[in-house]
Amino acid sequence: MKLTPTQAANRWKKSKTTLYNLMGAGKLSYEVVSKGKREKRLIDVAELVRVFGPEDEQDLPESEKKVTYPQDQVSILLTERLNDMKSELDYLKKQLEEQKVSYEARIKWLERELESRADASEAIKDIQTSVVKLLEHQSDIKETSKPEVIVLPQQPEEKFEPVQHVEKEETKPEPKKKRGVLFRMLEAALD
Repeated sequence: MKLTPTQAANRWKKSKTTLYNLMGAGKLSYEVVSKGKREKRLIDVAELVRVFGPEDEQDLPESEKKVTYPQDQVSILLTERLNDMKSELDYLKKQLEEQKVSYEARIKWLERELESRADASEAIKDIQTSVVKLLEHQSDIKETSKPEVIVLPQQPEEKFEPVQHVEKEETKPEPKKKRGVLFRMLEAALD
């Protein structure tokens, strides 16, 4: 926002002469605007605040106005702030190092877990391979233990003459003994 020297003098409670003297000395910058044949000076509010301080402090007594620090005090304050920031930075670096150590330990633990799981998976693969081999071996045994079928040559049929029926005494049949498949096949072939 820009003000004329009259407006600025009223708002900052300064005389127009003071403003014109500061403008002439180059201590207060301004802008010249042409209105027809007349030239008008305009002063930016920021420039007025730079030279005279904030507008709201112009009505205050000197004791209540903002304190401006001499250059030595400003450098002392800046040095204190810098030292505070350095201590904060050191604290943050320390926390970062602690986090780094914690994460490195976590990574090592996870790597050990992965290795142990890899060993376990290899053991499982070995067991699976052993089971497959055992099953294959078992099927090989079954295939080799199949009975061989023996083909006997056919004998010419003999003609029997009818035999007279003779009654026999009744006897109890003997219980059959359990026999293997091969023996039963042989018995069936012979009958």
